[in-house]
Amino acid sequence: MEQPILEYFLSLKYPISIYPEEEGGYTALIPNLPGCMSQGETLGEVIINGSSVCVMQWTGETLI
Repeated sequence: MEQPILEYFLSLKYPISIYPEEEGGYTALIPNLPGCMSQGETLGEVIINGSSVCVMQWTGETLI
């Protein structure tokens, strides 16, 4: 993806839904980006992880 287009999509604000997990921690779903979700021990961690997942979604990177 061209850099100006990528920067545009990364600058958008995406709504997230955050759910507490029974075992502790949280899961965040990003409905506008199908398949994008993150997990974290704290609310701050799940939001930071979610931001990273959005970047990875737009750049085509993977965790593995």
